[in-house]
Amino acid sequence: VESAMVEEEERFIEAVVQRLRSDASAARSVSVSNRPVATKGANQRVAHELRHDAAQYIRLRVAGGRGFANEVYEEERHCGGGEDGAQFVLHCQFAGQHLTAPPVPCSTQPHIKHDFIFALPTVAKPALHYAGNDMASRPVPTKSQAGDVEGREGAAQPPQCCSADLLENRQLFHLVLLRTSSDADPELQSSHHLAWRTVLSSSDGYCHCYAELHGVYSESSLPIGVLEVEFQLMPPTSDDIPEEVVSSQFDYEHSRKVESDSLLMNYVRQWWKDYLGIRSSHASRQVKLFVKDENGDSHMVCSLLRPLRAGRYISSPRQAARFVSLFPFTSTPWMDGSAHHESSWTSILAFVSRKHGGCEEHATLLCSLLLGFGLNAFVCVGKQVNGQHHVWVATIDEDTDQTTFWESLTGQRCVHAVDEKASSPPACHIYSTLGCVFNHEACYANIQPSDKVEDCVFALSDKRRWKAVSSTAILSATSQHATPALDIPALRPATLDAHLISDHIETDLVHAVQQYRKKKGLACTWDRELGYMLTPALESYEHERCSGLSYGNEEFQMAIRHYVQEGVTFKAFPVHFAHTNPTQMLDTCLRSPVGQDILACRGDEVKFSLRVLTKVFAEDLCAVWLMIAVQYCSVF
Repeated sequence: VESAMVEEEERFIEAVVQRLRSDASAARSVSVSNRPVATKGANQRVAHELRHDAAQYIRLRVAGGRGFANEVYEEERHCGGGEDGAQFVLHCQFAGQHLTAPPVPCSTQPHIKHDFIFALPTVAKPALHYAGNDMASRPVPTKSQAGDVEGREGAAQPPQCCSADLLENRQLFHLVLLRTSSDADPELQSSHHLAWRTVLSSSDGYCHCYAELHGVYSESSLPIGVLEVEFQLMPPTSDDIPEEVVSSQFDYEHSRKVESDSLLMNYVRQWWKDYLGIRSSHASRQVKLFVKDENGDSHMVCSLLRPLRAGRYISSPRQAARFVSLFPFTSTPWMDGSAHHESSWTSILAFVSRKHGGCEEHATLLCSLLLGFGLNAFVCVGKQVNGQHHVWVATIDEDTDQTTFWESLTGQRCVHAVDEKASSPPACHIYSTLGCVFNHEACYANIQPSDKVEDCVFALSDKRRWKAVSSTAILSATSQHATPALDIPALRPATLDAHLISDHIETDLVHAVQQYRKKKGLACTWDRELGYMLTPALESYEHERCSGLSYGNEEFQMAIRHYVQEGVTFKAFPVHFAHTNPTQMLDTCLRSPVGQDILACRGDEVKFSLRVLTKVFAEDLCAVWLMIAVQYCSVF
């Protein structure tokens, strides 16, 4: 079976290369018989990109790893097998495209071998990113182009890229290595940016190199291992660029960046001096102009954001808030190893890949999504009422002067009101002070007499209340030429089956509840029909989380009253999870007084019902609703 799959993949990649050759009339012939065979995932990506009529592709092949010394201790503990269940997972991003290699067991020489094939844009991508299935992300095809998509002859062919065009593409490959295990959250091991344009000086469009991976946060200066990588252009370009020309281009870009960074720092120093000169109290305000990422590299805060469109995966701003809130919150380590929220902002790729992070990453992703929906969104930096540093999102409607706060950790929204007599939802009270706001185009520091949120007026154009950073300075720091490493990946579609997940969780929970009551010497009888009737309530809870509106409660109450007989007591306990672990779900229910009361219920004719509803979002994030109910006749 494996040999048949390999032969099929070989035929596929040969067909792809032949197609690319025919598309480029000036392309030289190149033998690929000794080149790596694309994996199934890479093949699917190639087929997907071919439908987009890309002119050029680049293949990044990871040919193995070595020197991962951190795994020596684990191998010795487990007789060479590594930590039980521990695996390396490699994520790769290029030009907004995000691909993942299959997991491999952790070892000092991990068998990470995978082909990543990306569409290669001839110029830098615009600031607005799109998910792959968004029809708005590509031009409307003409009749001939539509025929080409369907495979008919005579269709218009995309023009071939020349080396000079590709040399202007400064985007980098972003590699993120995770360590996963069955009993812990994915752990970020390395975040590495890899240059690729040396392949342009190769006569056959192929080159080989090594990528030395470093640790993250406090260990960002320490190497953790090496990956062997290979680049291949598909098809190769029709003209060669001498190696000295490529080197000259790199030197020119580096000198321009050094000059631009120098001018920017001189401006920021003067800006900061002027800001502190307004009031002495400004020195203690939460104002961020530069932050460090997981590698210890400094970036202007505005460069962390891009308007991000999720295609058909996320259909509204409120659903975007719901999506971001499903990423579990974990405090982000500081560069010296301590837990500190003010200095380390993990990249979006690392955050999305490991599926957990701090308030900084949550707010950055949510703000990018809201910007993609056309909202005037800003990241807010300040403090909570408990004095802890915090980051959240605000949208400002300049026409109505209404400001809405979005809590990215919970998905809650509330309207900001300066009038102390105005009523505000409780969620607004978690914000105490506000130091600055920023997005991809602007950055404003709060210079109002008081930095308390309740006193802030969000008239950002008012120079008496807000001190703006020059738009020219922001543009110099946020352009693709200035920050080629800060591309934001498009979100990937869900691949999990929500109904199958719900069935599995229900089955496991039914068994776990039976075992729990058995240990207590209690019987456990199930009412499946009543369990089905709990579904509308769970659907209503999820709809309320996404839209803020509740519906269907009347029908649910009517059904329960009609089904439960008179004199029978009915109790139910709904609870929400952002994971799919049945054991942890039962533990959570038992920690709740209501849940424990239901699970340990005593009485006559005790019958239990259980229902699980799962909603799967982009990046395979799951929102799981569970309701455990019991009906019984009280004899006490």
